[in-house]
Amino acid sequence: MPVCSICGHVRTEDAHVKPRDTFDDRQDDLTGNIIPLCPTHHDEFDAGKIGILLSKTGFLVIEEGILKHYESKMNLHHLRDEYVFERNQSCDLKLRLRLGMIASASYLRFDKPLS
Repeated sequence: MPVCSICGHVRTEDAHVKPRDTFDDRQDDLTGNIIPLCPTHHDEFDAGKIGILLSKTGFLVIEEGILKHYESKMNLHHLRDEYVFERNQSCDLKLRLRLGMIASASYLRFDKPLS
């Protein structure tokens, strides 16, 4: 039984890394594109509050204004690199900074309030 890739909760939904609506009817939107997430983390993921580390070993999550790192509860190496990159491009600015997608942001540290 799959568990949430972030918190390990057993009630999960299939979350699309690259949004389903960006595929046309002939394209496979499942292969290399699905991770199990609990309903709470799925909503936060879709809202851009969760980024996937480019190493595919974990996540950066904004929780109550604090940036936190979570090791993945499952292997994420099946995800297509371009889907991870596209997903992270739609994340909150502070996540994109910390993921290295925007110029250096060494001032953003884990477990510190975000302003």
